[in-house]
Amino acid sequence: MKEKIKQLKTSNELEDINDVVRLLCLFLCVTLLFSTSGTTVNWSFVYYMEDLAKVKQYN
Repeated sequence: MKEKIKQLKTSNELEDINDVVRLLCLFLCVTLLFSTSGTTVNWSFVYYMEDLAKVKQYN
């Protein structure tokens, strides 16, 4: 994840910016909220990060 974030953060394309936001959110979930799961991401989290407008509504 870290490498992909580094690659995309210099891009100015909207989809790349959204991908960086998604990856950062996933990274924060894995490292801060679910730190006992190691460094792997469950695919169910990817589904919830797909629509960034919905992410804003989560508690």
